[in-house]
Amino acid sequence: MFAIKRVIFALTDKGYCFTRSGTGKSSLLKKILVQSKTTNSHLIYCVNVGPVELAEYKEALGAKRVIPLLFTQLSTTRPNSTIIFEDIIYLPPANEKILRQCLNFDAHHKAQKVFCVTHSVQKTAVWSLLPFFHYLIFSSSPSNKPVIRTCLKTVFKIDAAIVENWLVQFLTLTKTNQESKNCYFYFDTSLMKFYFTSDLLNSISNSRQLSDTSTIPDLSTGRADAVAAQEKEKNELQKKILESKFDKFTETHLLRAQAAAVFSILINCLNLSLVRDHDLTISFQSNLVHKTKRISLVDYILCLLDAAGKPPSQDLLVLHNYLKTFCNIPSIFVSNPHFKVAPLS
Repeated sequence: MFAIKRVIFALTDKGYCFTRSGTGKSSLLKKILVQSKTTNSHLIYCVNVGPVELAEYKEALGAKRVIPLLFTQLSTTRPNSTIIFEDIIYLPPANEKILRQCLNFDAHHKAQKVFCVTHSVQKTAVWSLLPFFHYLIFSSSPSNKPVIRTCLKTVFKIDAAIVENWLVQFLTLTKTNQESKNCYFYFDTSLMKFYFTSDLLNSISNSRQLSDTSTIPDLSTGRADAVAAQEKEKNELQKKILESKFDKFTETHLLRAQAAAVFSILINCLNLSLVRDHDLTISFQSNLVHKTKRISLVDYILCLLDAAGKPPSQDLLVLHNYLKTFCNIPSIFVSNPHFKVAPLS
């Protein structure tokens, strides 16, 4: 099983988790990193990686990029790097705390990709860390059936009947594809869905979602419409997450309802990858100051609704002009007179 925070075709912060020995995990990781265009110039830190595997990583990825590291050195890792944890089974409490910090904080704030490889999750430190991962990736070995059942039912509280349906499909697809070494199953912890792919490296085009209600697996190849539907579902879920976070930020504000309406308009216009979900800031390239800016959407919306006329900062005016280029905010929501120099609609 792999425990990875955000999956192969959408590498971002946090990591992945893989399980079962002898399934080519290290080889797969090398292929992922070689194929990933985003890591060509970034450092790769290897924690608990043996000398043979370390030499293979250096040969495949460049000796200067691959750096062996101790748990106690994790705080020194650089932003935009990749961290590989091999054979994570027993962890002393101090190392477990460090790994938790890496997954829950450093990976996000340093924009790192984290891969955690383990042969076992039950009764280990990895067990309590599973909710921090975006994806749990399992090899197609039938012996993974018990750990899949336990992870999904106990940790993620998936309904028992749904899990059993997934497991029947898992065994059927495993038997059907037993000659292929590229077959994997992965659980999306955001969507709470289970997927099968015959090629994990290209899973964006050939993954299929296992049915929640049927024990008959869909053996058809991946289709563009299925991929589009999956992306749409992820996008809608992300909007709900952002809206929930915005509600928490504004729950005591007198104009909470109006603010929520404006925020809903914005996230239906914006590329959601530009919005950081933990603080609702947006990063954009400003033509006025010729550099990348990161500004709070919460601050912007509350200032927009401020009828008392509090002058917005220069950053908020820049963001306002940026949003006007592609987003139509009804003038009824533009209460601050300082934003009415160039009315929206």
